[in-house]
Amino acid sequence: MARSSGGSVSVSDVVNELKEAKIKEIKDAQGYTAFHLGAFHGRTEICRYFVEDLGFEVDFLTAEGQTPLFHAAMGGHLATARYPVSQGASSVVPDKDGLTPLHYAAKDGQRKLVKYLLSLGVSVDIRFSHACFTPLMIAAQFGRASVMEVLLGHHANVNGTTSNDITPLLLSVCSSHLECTKLLIKAGTDLNMKCPLSKAIQRNFIAIIKCLLESGADPNVRNENKEIMEKNLADLKVKGADSFKKKEYWAAAFFYCEAIEIASMIGSDDAALFSNRSLRFLRLGIGEWALMEAVVAQSLRPEWPKAYYRIGAACMLLKEYEKACQAFTDGLRLDPTNREMKEAHREAVDCLRKSPFGGRKRVI
Repeated sequence: MARSSGGSVSVSDVVNELKEAKIKEIKDAQGYTAFHLGAFHGRTEICRYFVEDLGFEVDFLTAEGQTPLFHAAMGGHLATARYPVSQGASSVVPDKDGLTPLHYAAKDGQRKLVKYLLSLGVSVDIRFSHACFTPLMIAAQFGRASVMEVLLGHHANVNGTTSNDITPLLLSVCSSHLECTKLLIKAGTDLNMKCPLSKAIQRNFIAIIKCLLESGADPNVRNENKEIMEKNLADLKVKGADSFKKKEYWAAAFFYCEAIEIASMIGSDDAALFSNRSLRFLRLGIGEWALMEAVVAQSLRPEWPKAYYRIGAACMLLKEYEKACQAFTDGLRLDPTNREMKEAHREAVDCLRKSPFGGRKRVI
């Protein structure tokens, strides 16, 4: 404890130390401190204060295993990202989902951040298990063509696969990203690995079908009958569930996307598929997508309580507490004894009361 020049403990010293200790303990529901939030919003001076004045570890972890560098990358703040690195922060430590700052920078299309992280020596194909996506796979899925150019320029593996046989080209085609597909083809991707043309045909993506055929994809794609498609649908559901159990949320979302496409082709609009995919996006922290999938599930099964629970959970992630309260209230009308729904409703009401904007997004 700090002491005055006379050797005794001053009141001001005690007060200051108590304030500093309290700051370290204050976290939000996701386990984020003001240090992490400062990094996310690009407040480099705040980050410097926490490290140099308050003595925070530069790799201070959230409950999800994310450091301030992660949050600077998620917020797209290159200058702020440089500070923790200058203080010895790791640029390769993974979070609980096996993702690194490079993955998040790739997902959000942060080209300059991607170049910076690669300049630090981060492997362009970094991943911590064969089940995980590489940065190139994530960029392909989210249509980040400018980031893909950087990754491919650093010789990212265009034909890399996951343990579930997902490839960058498959992700690009299934997500209907023509420009990304062209980049992968130019980089020498295998046009026939895992039948990307078949996926494009199933989805009627005309521009991508034309691009693949003109580039030399094999046109001899077999037409699958309904029985085979139903078997594939069942297999995809199992793969999605298994991936979720292993916390491989990106892969789970992909498999449920594939399942939804096949279900629509055979006239089987399964609300549970949309609900499951909503949960996967919720685990990935992508609230807008989680809400979109939950709303579709609710429209397909209006009397299904779980669909309203999914809507409420997505609204909670988006901090739209008023809408969350309404969704949980609607769910309880259908299932008044649902304990999980009741607890979620109480939490939403509590957050609504504490929210300075009444749970509505602030309009600036």
